[in-house]
Amino acid sequence: MVDFLMEAEEKKSSLALQKGGDFCLLMLIFFPELACCKGKTPKYVFTLGKTFYYNFYLTSENVIGYYLSSNFLELIQIGKNIIQ
Repeated sequence: MVDFLMEAEEKKSSLALQKGGDFCLLMLIFFPELACCKGKTPKYVFTLGKTFYYNFYLTSENVIGYYLSSNFLELIQIGKNIIQ
């Protein structure tokens, strides 16, 4: 996850922030047990994912980032319902 932050800073890339949010979202949907490794908690990954998407919105002014951030919990629940 740090890689996305580093890429966003080095390349001034808002797309890297979106990719970071996508990574957190997919991790929480498909591999929630991985969110608990290396001292991280699902709550930490959740907060990080929302923050990635919100910062994507701020840097790109793409309104989809705002909605992804605002509805992050709902997106996780929808994703989990789909794979069940």
